[in-house]
Amino acid sequence: MHLAKADDYEGQERQRPSYWETADNKYRVASRAVDANPYDREGRRKGIRVRRGRGSRTQCIGWLPPGTAIVVEGGNGAWRKISSFEEGSMVADPDNAPAQDAPKGWIYIGELDIVTISHPAAIDMVHIPEVPVTLKAGDFVGYLGQYKRRRDAGPFCSSRPIVHLEVFTGDDLDAFIAKSRLRAAELPDSSLTMLLIEEGAQLAMPSEPDQTIAATEAVMVEGAAADVTWVQVRRGNVQILPRIGLGNYSGDATRVYGGRYHLLRIMDNAGKSIELEQFNALSSEAKTGYPNREVFLAGDERLWVERDVLGGRHVVSGHELKAWSRFPMQTSDTSGPRVSVPRVLTVVELGKPETEADGPRWWQVEVGTEKGSSASGWACEKGQAKVRLCSPWDWPGFDVTREGTPTKDMHEYSLDVNGEVQPDENFKATADQVDGSTLFRKLRNIMDLDGKDGVSRDELRAALRRPWLAQAISHLIVHYESEWGGEMSKWSALDPHMQGELAPDWVAEKQRIEKLRWWQHVAGKHDFPSDPNVFHIHPIALVTNFHGQVVSGCYCHRDMTEDEIREIVLAMRKSEGAVYDRVGDRLFTENNVSLPEADRTYARLTDELNAAFDAYGIDTCIRRLHFLAQAYWESDRFRTTKEYGSGHRYAPYDGRGLMQLTWRRAYEMYESQTGTSCVQTPDNISNSLHHSVDSAAWYWRQGKELSAGDRWSAPSSAPDYVRRHNPAYPKTTHSYVYDGESRRYGTVDLSLIADDDYVDVISWLVNGGSNGLAERRVYVRRLKEIMKYDQCANKKGS
Repeated sequence: MHLAKADDYEGQERQRPSYWETADNKYRVASRAVDANPYDREGRRKGIRVRRGRGSRTQCIGWLPPGTAIVVEGGNGAWRKISSFEEGSMVADPDNAPAQDAPKGWIYIGELDIVTISHPAAIDMVHIPEVPVTLKAGDFVGYLGQYKRRRDAGPFCSSRPIVHLEVFTGDDLDAFIAKSRLRAAELPDSSLTMLLIEEGAQLAMPSEPDQTIAATEAVMVEGAAADVTWVQVRRGNVQILPRIGLGNYSGDATRVYGGRYHLLRIMDNAGKSIELEQFNALSSEAKTGYPNREVFLAGDERLWVERDVLGGRHVVSGHELKAWSRFPMQTSDTSGPRVSVPRVLTVVELGKPETEADGPRWWQVEVGTEKGSSASGWACEKGQAKVRLCSPWDWPGFDVTREGTPTKDMHEYSLDVNGEVQPDENFKATADQVDGSTLFRKLRNIMDLDGKDGVSRDELRAALRRPWLAQAISHLIVHYESEWGGEMSKWSALDPHMQGELAPDWVAEKQRIEKLRWWQHVAGKHDFPSDPNVFHIHPIALVTNFHGQVVSGCYCHRDMTEDEIREIVLAMRKSEGAVYDRVGDRLFTENNVSLPEADRTYARLTDELNAAFDAYGIDTCIRRLHFLAQAYWESDRFRTTKEYGSGHRYAPYDGRGLMQLTWRRAYEMYESQTGTSCVQTPDNISNSLHHSVDSAAWYWRQGKELSAGDRWSAPSSAPDYVRRHNPAYPKTTHSYVYDGESRRYGTVDLSLIADDDYVDVISWLVNGGSNGLAERRVYVRRLKEIMKYDQCANKKGS
């Protein structure tokens, strides 16, 4: 990467990178600490517990008193390993020892005060941290540095910020991908979020209609006529019959008489018709004047027609229609284009599918054919040769190859195929040899547009302008020697080609290369590959493969971003104008909140929500929006972490956290299962954003105390709005200590109920009654709109 120099940070209010190793990873136990000393119940000082592993559910191995200063490992995670104690020491647990890979334990830095970062530990040299630095998506790495290209040289050309990013790994890649693909085969269907169209796939095209529906006949749409091209209909006819002979009426929701006659309109004896809604508004006496019914009598034959010819009507008669006896596309059809390069698309970016009656989805896709031309055809998720749904962990479309061509031969190949050979030079033999390598054979198959030997610079540029070709090129994982390593002799081999006016610049360039060769300094350190011959992965292809759904708006199986959480909260508040007018975008503003100011930010809320979602399996759009709807209500629109008022019969165990943990037994359960001190100091929940969020997610997963057993269904005492869903879900059994006694209870993971979209059932289990039920229903509907749930890759029925 080209990052800003250390000098560029001086005198500016710029964020410092987390891997600068002077004061940057140094923290102090001070104002944000909330844990009482677990080894001195009489003590009143607030410190912080040290854990054996990453997370509050691991064993406590000690306690840091106020004033202790520590240095933690690099990275931006909320849980970090302690590297050293700078001031003070840990009160060690007499029974629990630290893990071997974290001899000083793990600490939650959200409850520590950071010591201001000042400057990096080393400048203008290769510096290797004692502890590897962990970086995750969204972490701050640094500001872009300035870069000047050769063609930009000159007195009037300024530098520009640019990033150069490489992703590479050692020789364990093949084994890792193989293991990854085995794991992908074990994942549920909800993980199949990508459509792979392999090379050689023969796509389908819609067939011509093979049926005609006469104008004397009628058709009725089966189900809802959604935003699709073709809909299934039943062929039949329209009749006007006396009501008295039609049989029992199913009700206004389905409008069927005698199980076969579909009501269209209400008729009087003169043939005048009215709609059902008009009929229902009449008096009983007036209704007797309408003894007949216009009905549709469906036959057994089901056909397909184009939706547009129906004009938005449910029943159509009086018009001749063209129709298909079966779905217009079949997986056995091969009349569409033949795919010349693999194509990988996420289900979300494919957009709205066409769906057969029994469920398989079809998408119209643009693919590459021979000689770089494009064509459109139809791909099906099931049953079509060389087309299938897969998981990102299948590494779909990626192709691993090895390349060992010397740098000198590569240069001569480039001169030959780009027409830059001098009259006295001939590199044809070398070029033919390079062109025959595995890598270049694959490149030719993908993008050789002019049919000539070799892949020229112009062909590469043209290929990168075609999405399917650019994707195929980016999916090549190539094993070759990194430019940052190896011997200088490979560059000196180019000396014969750098004579004359090129010589001075080439000497300077080799000196620059020599200075930038850093591989030997890091080889073998912290498991870094010793050999500079490594696998190079296109960074955009890698990110797109595992996080390509992010751009679509789907929130499944990924971290949410700070901007997304902010937008969700703002949109929810703006839908209730009075709330937004009062607090705007500020978090946890109520007078009863004692959170540290540092905890009242969207960055912290986002970190804690992501950690909780990961820890408690709240991992899909529908699970998250249901969780957020309940948390939004229980926390009074993210304005408080503590129940309003005082003197409750369950005091001091008032509602705290985003899900309002209430009653002493719940606090005992949470402390017993997570190690969080809250029974003696219940405000530890509401005074820490981490505990406020974690306790809510814990309750969501395993905090609702029910009777022990294997399965839960709504009891007879449950209200009708719960029992009408006939909920039935598996229980898990947990234990906790209450008044010194071990107790067992059964519970239901509310995510399972969220999967079925039962907001009423969840609300009853969270609240214990109907308090706020109407609002909770509204919040779920709004969150579906805000989070664009219709675009969710794992939405039921999609």
